[in-house]
Amino acid sequence: MKLVLTRRLEYPEAVRDEFDQLVAALQLGLAVEHDAEGRQRSLWQRWNLGENLSVAGGGAVVTLPCRLPDALNTGDLVLDPVGGSVTVVTPGVYSVIGQIRWATNGTGIRGAQILRNQMAYADTQVTATGGGIDTQMQVVASFPCVAGTTIALAGYQTSGGALNANAKSGTTHETCLTITRTA
Repeated sequence: MKLVLTRRLEYPEAVRDEFDQLVAALQLGLAVEHDAEGRQRSLWQRWNLGENLSVAGGGAVVTLPCRLPDALNTGDLVLDPVGGSVTVVTPGVYSVIGQIRWATNGTGIRGAQILRNQMAYADTQVTATGGGIDTQMQVVASFPCVAGTTIALAGYQTSGGALNANAKSGTTHETCLTITRTA
């Protein structure tokens, strides 16, 4: 997404400030708001796979440790920098999108899962097509969480050998976990 403000100075200062905050949030992978008491509330936050991760081809489910931006812990969500899972601090209903881009390989099955408390909550899979095309997939879920609930992204594949979950292509993050508190 690219936001262009061609005549920025023509807008009132409050509108310019709101645009500046939106642009900063998009660049950081985080959007927050403040309640009437001034407490920060996360609207959404995205964590990215820091580097390509090789996943064995036997179909075993592997947690994809989201790492970046690990400095962006909010009052609602905290990233475990070692295991790569996200812990819910503020109870509520959360919408979760997991995205994986698998490297090019024309055989086998690719899968993506959202793990809730280390158990598969949502799962999707596709059969790879030939022709040297990589596989992009998303898994989406929405569920209530209590304080201490953990959320993670996992993947599996059966190509016959190890296959990378790609971290990013240029400046676009290919494998990521986005969490939004909806209620």
